[in-house]
Amino acid sequence: MNLGDDVTAFSSTPASYTFTRDLNAVTALRARAGYAFGTSLVYATGGMAWGDMAHSFTTTNGASNFTRTGGSDVDGYQLGVGYELMLDPGMMGPGWSLGIEYLMTSLDDGDYQVAVTQGAAPPTNPFLLVNPSGTDMRRTNEDFEYGVIGATLNWRW
Repeated sequence: MNLGDDVTAFSSTPASYTFTRDLNAVTALRARAGYAFGTSLVYATGGMAWGDMAHSFTTTNGASNFTRTGGSDVDGYQLGVGYELMLDPGMMGPGWSLGIEYLMTSLDDGDYQVAVTQGAAPPTNPFLLVNPSGTDMRRTNEDFEYGVIGATLNWRW
């Protein structure tokens, strides 16, 4: 799996700050319900999803101290729709179907943040003006969402 994103911000210190996240794995438990007609099935699916997210943070600010917190476990949900067609038993034997499915995954990645404290920065540092003990930074959008279109080959006994 190779899904991830980066977001970069800039400050008047001047410096840049980049949050990176990569989804290493996802596991889901879903149910599906649909309507069968003839040899076809149209269905909707949905359920819970859990993922393992790798985080990193880089900055060009060498004066402040940065402390990263948060875990790699993320959770959310999956929703989708699909279509299946039972194959002719003469092709592969009984019980085989071929299908197509769209699946949308949404994971909440709200635990990861970076605490910024003074370090060698002067008291006029923008991160210290409102709160002298520092500022916490995190992504504006904590959701990690993606969609997948896939083909399915199923066997039922």
